Amino acid sequence: MNQVWATRRRTRSILEEHIRREPQPAGFDVTHVNMDTGSRWATEVQDQQIAVIAEALHRPIGKARSGAVLLRDLRWPVEATDRHEQHGRLFDRIWQMHRRNSSLQPLGKISDKLIDDGKIPVELYGSPWTFKSLHADSRAYLFSHLFGPLAGYSGGNIILVDMRAYLSNIRLTFDEIFEWGAERNPGAKPTVRSHHAAVAVEDFGVDLGPLKDGDVLIINNSPEAAIFHAATPLKIEEPALFDRRYHRCRVVL
Repeated sequence: MNQVWATRRRTRSILEEHIRREPQPAGFDVTHVNMDTGSRWATEVQDQQIAVIAEALHRPIGKARSGAVLLRDLRWPVEATDRHEQHGRLFDRIWQMHRRNSSLQPLGKISDKLIDDGKIPVELYGSPWTFKSLHADSRAYLFSHLFGPLAGYSGGNIILVDMRAYLSNIRLTFDEIFEWGAERNPGAKPTVRSHHAAVAVEDFGVDLGPLKDGDVLIINNSPEAAIFHAATPLKIEEPALFDRRYHRCRVVL
């Protein structure tokens, strides 16, 4: 529990610094990296492409970098365990180069997990779904999601918001803008209050649209970067075929 309160204090302090900064302009976008139309395996990504990804994820104050990257058109093995292993190796390479580029150089441990939407233990998270209000994850400095299989639904688009810019323009207190996530497991997840979330998404957000099987979304989740995420409503079109899974790798501080 002491870890939770320490994380909350640090997160709150950094987000309050963003509120006090000079207003930042809107214009946040996501860096898209398209590979060779499905001909390159994840293990074959060149160092120069890893460098491009790591540079885009580095989001120092005053620099116009996205802090989020969407990778498309990589080849992945058919077997889930092989896909996840390759994803983990790719994420480790990106993380190691990101650490070298970052002045923070945080120490952290990489963890991974398969998320099966609609089947998440309610006793752990209060909901079988990952869809939550606009928020940043607890203790995760950097995370990567490899999506798939995906089937039988519409909607569920990922939305990313530049809260750093929003906070510098809104000039309110932390408690007026945020609340802490109400999940049953101890956490320190800053969540944007609903009336602020709608404005932040409209003025400082980007909708990634429908994701495809094999897409990889990587986000700098640190409070310094202040990229928050949410999703559009999901509608199950074909219950018998419904599947929404993703493999998550993250650096836990």
